[in-house]
Amino acid sequence: MLGVWRSSSKEGTFQLPTPQRGSQANSPVPPRPGRASSFSTQPAMDPYEADPSKIPSTDLYGDIPHFGRYLPRPNDFKPDAQYIQSTTPEAIAYWTSVLGKCTPEERIYENETGGRDVFALGGVIVKSSHLKDEPGRDYTLADANEVAAITLARTVLGSIRTPDIYFAGKVYNLLLSPL
Repeated sequence: MLGVWRSSSKEGTFQLPTPQRGSQANSPVPPRPGRASSFSTQPAMDPYEADPSKIPSTDLYGDIPHFGRYLPRPNDFKPDAQYIQSTTPEAIAYWTSVLGKCTPEERIYENETGGRDVFALGGVIVKSSHLKDEPGRDYTLADANEVAAITLARTVLGSIRTPDIYFAGKVYNLLLSPL
């Protein structure tokens, strides 16, 4: 199964409000499990900084790829518009090639219980079990429900942004059989 959609932030980054002076913004960050317990000597950093060149190697979440930090780049993956929501053989071959870009380095969540892993290709999120030995359960109904829910939400929410789903369907069987 493969689910592909664009994040709701569209193109560009979003900025959450910066805490006001005098708030707890400069207080020491509590350590993550398995990390050293003293971060009070670390310089304060904007937790919403997305430019990798501005994130120090000592960042608390520096070892987690794509930890909520997406900085758009001109060469980011963008789906080919002719294959969006298409299930033609050419479209299936295209979406299969997209799976080739979904490597462990691009994985932002590994589902260890047999479900789909989640990958980030630029501003596009991909859900797939293509790296698993067994494909796991069939997500056809779950994907259809997600598409229907977003369609319904758009009619109610109006101008509030919702995710764009580019493709929801099976390509895994194609990977197992010769093309």
